[in-house]
Amino acid sequence: MGGLNMRGDVVPVATFLAEPGQTYTIFPVVKYYIATGTYTPGQIINVEQVGTTQLCDFTNSTYSSMTFIHNNDGSYSQAPLTEAKAIKLATLQSQKYALLGAEDTTAVAPRVTQNGCGPCLSEAQLAQGMHRVFLKLVQSANAVSA
Repeated sequence: MGGLNMRGDVVPVATFLAEPGQTYTIFPVVKYYIATGTYTPGQIINVEQVGTTQLCDFTNSTYSSMTFIHNNDGSYSQAPLTEAKAIKLATLQSQKYALLGAEDTTAVAPRVTQNGCGPCLSEAQLAQGMHRVFLKLVQSANAVSA
């Protein structure tokens, strides 16, 4: 079986010996690995040889995303769903503040610690921050059009 790499080339992703006169049922397995290191995009690697990895298995999952924390010791731990949501929202807000050139981005970007997220912002705090960003965008647009 083959798959497309980052350059659009078909590369082997799974192989097996097929016997004549046999029927095989093949279905995709949606598994990914997280690893640190220097790799070439599209490069096929042997997961067992790259060091510490984290399997992300979506095969039987009802979710379309997973959030993992890279711990100080090099290991990975999956963030609980509520914490993952807070991390994603805070990261998005921090990126928007950075895009707008806000003075204080530390107020919206939580530190991720070995034990998880701390200090995480509540959804109400995140919504208020996003509202302030929206108002700044409107004010900037009004100033440019004036």
